Amino acid sequence: MALDESRLLVNFPEVSDARMGGLGVFGPDGHLTWLMQGDVDEALTVTPDHRHALTVRRRPVGDPELVDVPLDGSPTTSLLASGVVAYKGIAISPDARSIVWSTCRGTSALARVEPSGALVTLNPGAEWTDTNVAWVPGTDDIVVLSNRGGAHSAWVTDRTGRHQPREIRLDGMNPFDVAVSPDGKQVAFAIQKEGIFVASLDGEPALHAVTHGTTDIQPSFRFGSAELLFAREEGGRLTIMTVSLAGGDPRVLIDAPANAPAGAPTDPRIAYLASAPEGETPMVLDPRTGRSTPLSRKLPRSTYGQLRFSPDGRHVAMLQGDNRVLEVDASSGEVLRTIATGGDQIFQPTYTRSELLVVRGMWIGDLWMGDDPLKQP
Repeated sequence: MALDESRLLVNFPEVSDARMGGLGVFGPDGHLTWLMQGDVDEALTVTPDHRHALTVRRRPVGDPELVDVPLDGSPTTSLLASGVVAYKGIAISPDARSIVWSTCRGTSALARVEPSGALVTLNPGAEWTDTNVAWVPGTDDIVVLSNRGGAHSAWVTDRTGRHQPREIRLDGMNPFDVAVSPDGKQVAFAIQKEGIFVASLDGEPALHAVTHGTTDIQPSFRFGSAELLFAREEGGRLTIMTVSLAGGDPRVLIDAPANAPAGAPTDPRIAYLASAPEGETPMVLDPRTGRSTPLSRKLPRSTYGQLRFSPDGRHVAMLQGDNRVLEVDASSGEVLRTIATGGDQIFQPTYTRSELLVVRGMWIGDLWMGDDPLKQP
């Protein structure tokens, strides 16, 4: 936001690869002067007299906090008591008597895919956000990455509802990918800028690192549960690696631009995406022969993601774009089903014992208007 011809006011939300955020001003020489540091959201406006900026500061729990940031560098003042809960936009009228703000925000929740293709949210009305999910084979449990306890963490939940959810202790680390071994005994997490970590689902977790690459993502267990697949970025491209859970260094499995590895639970096959400038192609590697073949000759090069085998190894579910899931017969390549949501985004297709789950991304919120934005209680 331009303050005048030579100064630019910018807010910087904290992101995973740059943990410093806040509100600052770029001067004529390009030098940045911080007015406030913290995790801010995208809402930002300046009062008509150009003496104050209003922005919102995210909090670990609860709604964001509206703050008054004087442009002369004076201390900030909390306006939490004003009742203004802005997320993605805020503006003050020219006479400074009215304020309008948006409570629109993105959220995501687990949903079940009905035979018709309709999505049914598992926990309607829940105040938490779910971001990823993996089934625990042989059980009715799933491991969900969620902030249901406040901080983002991993939870084991029972799809039948017979048992209360339990948190997996992750020593304060923030996971963004999750996978469970075919024998249901181990769970793997990708931790931003840390590597891949594995914990036990049977007894004490005993979380430990199996890789230390700062770009390691997309863990998936191989058949037999003794090795882990993952993607690593090196030299500007992603390649697929494998590492033994017994120890040792990771090694390259597919030495070509590729990502999204998915080990079959019933045999050594590995599904993955081969990358090219014109798009991605779903492939299947059979380590017994060393040959990779297209999963389906009927699928064009496109933008795909997050491949998952069904429990019997007969089907593969995957994303196409950000609002479509395809189910493909792993033997014939026939496209069995296309699940399209229209407006909502979908992520992380995951098979369980009897259903297909996805994470459904949605936008919720309203526009609000109030008076006297800087009035103190």
